[in-house]
Amino acid sequence: MRANLRRTLAPLAVEFIHPAPLDPSPQVRAFGCPVRFDAPLCRMLFAREDLLQPLCTSNAILDGMHDRTPSSGWRAWVATASACAHAIA
Repeated sequence: MRANLRRTLAPLAVEFIHPAPLDPSPQVRAFGCPVRFDAPLCRMLFAREDLLQPLCTSNAILDGMHDRTPSSGWRAWVATASACAHAIA
């Protein structure tokens, strides 16, 4: 993500499902934020402003196409899956 933003990106928090190591300071130094272990999920929390920044590799034409494709593709997939389910039943 840092390469795509061309700026420093720092998480606000990091969580891991595995138990804490004896010395968690390397993880805290690496991420530069609070690090939690024994969490229900592995995840990273970022500031909303960071997630809304445009990527340096963005392309307005492709962005528009990608915005339309998932919903139309999803509808086609659901229709196909439904037809297959009815055919099997």
